[in-house]
Amino acid sequence: MGGSTVCPKKTLNVSTLSDFVKFSRFPNLWLIGKKIYCLPFTVTVETKIREFQYKILNDIVYTNDKLFRFKIIESPLCTFCQKEDESLEHLLFHCTITKNFWLAFSTWISKQNISIETLTLINILFGVFNDNEDFAILNHLILIAKYFIYKCKLNKIKPTLRVFFEKIKLVCHIERKIAKRNDRLHKHYEKWGKILPLL
Repeated sequence: MGGSTVCPKKTLNVSTLSDFVKFSRFPNLWLIGKKIYCLPFTVTVETKIREFQYKILNDIVYTNDKLFRFKIIESPLCTFCQKEDESLEHLLFHCTITKNFWLAFSTWISKQNISIETLTLINILFGVFNDNEDFAILNHLILIAKYFIYKCKLNKIKPTLRVFFEKIKLVCHIERKIAKRNDRLHKHYEKWGKILPLL
């Protein structure tokens, strides 16, 4: 069911420092910039997930490296591995604990016959942009997973698929209610169909 396709009026004129930094580090993103900003509005109606992705895109997710610079915490080390500084990229991709989660996630996704290539840092941060039937569910699950990893960091617990599945069940249930109320159940089943038997 993908939520509203109305997306914020964000221009790609590199008007903010975060845009400059982001597009300098990931120059290929210029080509799909508007799609990146519209993605959460296309694949979910969940406002917390949309908000979190907005924070990622604008580099305002407070990881330990930033909190340490602000003198709020005593160490910039990763909450999970305690080996490297916790930047956004480290937390969501490079950390060994997170890598294990993404590996389990990818294996599970593949078993559900959802098309997935190897997840890269760019896929995880900005979305998977390809023309396949699983675009909405794949990107929605990645968005949920990123937020889940961040919430695990805040709660100082390691992310596991078992707990993640509970989050997916809740999101699917809420989206089903919204779809039913809006007479769009067919869209809901179209999006969630491949994983509904597991929920």
